Amino acid sequence: TVSQLSFTPYFSTLSGITLGYTIGICTGFILAPIASHCIKAHNGYNLYNIGFAAGLFATLLMSILRAVGIEFETRMIWNTGSNHIFSILLIIISSYLILIGLFHNSDPKEKLMYIIKQPGRLVS
Repeated sequence: TVSQLSFTPYFSTLSGITLGYTIGICTGFILAPIASHCIKAHNGYNLYNIGFAAGLFATLLMSILRAVGIEFETRMIWNTGSNHIFSILLIIISSYLILIGLFHNSDPKEKLMYIIKQPGRLVS
């Protein structure tokens, strides 16, 4: 949204950049309290809490911008191909991390059981 507001044809260059930076800074201050409140929405079981909060805030912000007449075109960017390369890379990195975990820890089975016994809720 910062880039969209900064370089939109609705405002002059200086006004757009100023508005974009202002919205970006305000978003930084607003997003943390929204994220801490969103924990109650999913009872702390969401690993992507800040993404959930950012999605809620972005929906609100885009609704406000559309209400005042500022429209942004929807862009669907899809990538096709490159799956073979990324699959090999993912297998190599995952295998490497598993091997490090097995050889670095003194008792990996005990630590795995400790992780499995955790409830999965955020500590905050």
